Amino acid sequence: KAKDELMQNMKASREEGEKKLVAWIAEQQAEAESQDETGESREDQKHIIWSWLDKLNSNSDGDEERNWRARLCVSVKGIFKYVSEKQSGEFVRICDFRNVDSVALTGFESAGRPFCFVLNFQDETRIVFAATTDFERSRWVEEIARVLGRGSPSGSPPESKPGTVLCDTVTREIST
Repeated sequence: KAKDELMQNMKASREEGEKKLVAWIAEQQAEAESQDETGESREDQKHIIWSWLDKLNSNSDGDEERNWRARLCVSVKGIFKYVSEKQSGEFVRICDFRNVDSVALTGFESAGRPFCFVLNFQDETRIVFAATTDFERSRWVEEIARVLGRGSPSGSPPESKPGTVLCDTVTREIST
């Protein structure tokens, strides 16, 4: 019974978080459409993407289903967040895309997650996410490339094989 109650609370938190996110995105998009005093739209607020992504638990094997957690994720102004079920639907900051050194495309077929991307950081940590489609994964990779100033002219990421680091478009140059 306690497990059922916990699951019910988590579902309610997830639904509440999704409602908050949708309302917040609508507010941000309306604000982006408005004009500031100079007559220019607020370009930084036009780049809002969100979707459900599965996040691989830290230091876990991606081939095991139990190591993945669904997260309602959003990126605004290069800040990557997700809605936390544990924190009553509040946003939890994952990272600032400007701190990402590279993005690699990969997949975990045995876990049913063929459309993954890995965020690699300078301190050698990494975070793995799985999208439901290749198109959705491309949207996230394009947003990271845009934030890092490495977007391709066509607006789509370059062709890449799973496991390939996208050095030309998504790797940040590190000055030493």
